[in-house]
Amino acid sequence: PDVMLYHHESSSRGGEDTLQKKERFLREAALFEQRWPDILKNGDPCYNINLTRTRGNCLPRVSREGV
Repeated sequence: PDVMLYHHESSSRGGEDTLQKKERFLREAALFEQRWPDILKNGDPCYNINLTRTRGNCLPRVSREGV
C-alpha cells in the first residue's frame, strides 16, 4: 500500500510539438475510435468498478458516482 507508481506518458518521444507528431496522434486516435467504438460509448468493461469514473486519476470510488 505504500508504493507510488509513476507513468510518464511519451517521455521518450516528447510532446506533440511537430506537425508529424500531431498527424500521427490524430491517426492513432481515429484508429482507436474505429476499432473500439463500444468502449468509447459504454466505458471499458474491464475497468475496476471500485475506482472513480468521473476523474482520470483512478482514485477509489467513494460514492455511487459513475455507475
